[in-house]
Amino acid sequence: MERKNKSKSIAVVLGIIMFLLCTSLGLVGYFFQTELKFALCMASKDKSQCPKILLIEKGKSEELVSGVPIQGSSGLYTITPPSDRWLKNGWSGRPAENKDLGILSETGTAYLDFTIVVRGEETAEALSKSGIQWAINRDKSSSGELTTTPVEVKNASEKAFISRYCAKDGDVFSCAYSFVVPTGKSFIVASGSCVNVGNQLVEFEEMLLSIELTHSQ
Repeated sequence: MERKNKSKSIAVVLGIIMFLLCTSLGLVGYFFQTELKFALCMASKDKSQCPKILLIEKGKSEELVSGVPIQGSSGLYTITPPSDRWLKNGWSGRPAENKDLGILSETGTAYLDFTIVVRGEETAEALSKSGIQWAINRDKSSSGELTTTPVEVKNASEKAFISRYCAKDGDVFSCAYSFVVPTGKSFIVASGSCVNVGNQLVEFEEMLLSIELTHSQ
């Protein structure tokens, strides 16, 4: 009887060890599969898709389809990517950070985060201006240009405001954005930045301004 119990215990322990070993090997295999894809990409002539591989495989990002609107977790609005060169951030919708939606460029050189903020005494225009302050503080040369513009948004009863701060650092030209859309008792706040690579800056603004509220406010 004692031998039988001992044999059962050994079998259980061996089973647990085998399970853990198989799980570990599976995770290691998945990790190296991603690394292999990236290494093969870097060894190819066209390296433009390499950042996209890491964003999709490791960052759990999803490819977006040109002209197909997507919604944030709140369901308050839609935004439409102007091309297939944009990804939905895999870490979007995190309640702790109040993030409603995140979008990245496939090159990793542009991002746009949407959050929902409860309305207080601050106006949409004031919130838009204060939301761009981080970019102004970061620009040590103080050579950038700040603009704040009212924007009409479909189904919104009040005007939205977009603040841009564009500056050049060496050969790199980029713009930071703070876009605030009033909606009932809350604000939709979109913030991000974009490096001017190819047609990326034009697409970024086109996508940002494609926002529509899902219901009349």
